[in-house]
Amino acid sequence: MSSAWVVPSNFAQSVTNGVASTGAITAAQGGTGSTSAATGTGGVVLSNTPTLIAPLLGTPTSVNLTNATSIPMAQATGTLAVGNGGTGSTTASTGTGGVVLANTPSLVTPILGTPTSVNLTNATNIPVANATGTLTILHGGTGQTTATAGFDALSPLTTGGDLLYGGASGTGTRLANGSAGQVLTSAGTTLAPTWTTIGGTSYTSRAANGAALSLVFGTSTTDNFYISGNTTTVVTLPSVVSGDFGKYFRIANATNAAIISVNVPTGAALLATLNANTSLLFYAVATGGTSAAWAVLQ
Repeated sequence: MSSAWVVPSNFAQSVTNGVASTGAITAAQGGTGSTSAATGTGGVVLSNTPTLIAPLLGTPTSVNLTNATSIPMAQATGTLAVGNGGTGSTTASTGTGGVVLANTPSLVTPILGTPTSVNLTNATNIPVANATGTLTILHGGTGQTTATAGFDALSPLTTGGDLLYGGASGTGTRLANGSAGQVLTSAGTTLAPTWTTIGGTSYTSRAANGAALSLVFGTSTTDNFYISGNTTTVVTLPSVVSGDFGKYFRIANATNAAIISVNVPTGAALLATLNANTSLLFYAVATGGTSAAWAVLQ
């Protein structure tokens, strides 16, 4: 049985030895619809989701790069917005390291210049030498710009002649000036010092002439003795206790060549020596608790 090759009625081209002799085979008929030479290698590209390998696309009229990868940024044009991960600026970057974003960035040694505003509430290591203005007392300063004015701003002293002493727990405390001729007396331990009157220039004359002389406190806390005689005299002071704080003896030597030796209560230790025409003040001072001792004042 013989068979014949039947050319469909819609096949417009003439085929000779299996090759179309005229026209182009359309895509609907399995061709390309083009008589131009093919470009590239591999399989014929169809329109539905083709996979191209290193094609030269030229300048397409339109293209959607939503799913594109490995886009070379050097070939990009325009400016990448912040919303798309860029900076929105074409100005060259400064510094090194990661890109700085607006929300709580950590900067390492930035040069900020003169910012329009800045809040240093949480700042540390602020160099005081670069600070401006005057630090008030409220913030730990003196509110002054000189040492003298700064001291005066913090001092409790208010009047000429005032003294500063350590009050409770050593707190700076004001002691008002005393009267003329008074001396400052310590009350021992942590008690405040006081001003004490130590008497005038009236003396009780005692003629010793070499005899040992023991002094006792009179009815007053101010006993002045004028020792006279031509022979060296030893004077012994009475013992003192806490109740004798502020009591004293003023001992003066007469105008002669005799020497007065003043001993502590036991008479064992020399406390002071008075040559002719000299005087000394022996003052009872506290030494802690109920103890007291003699101090020598000019």
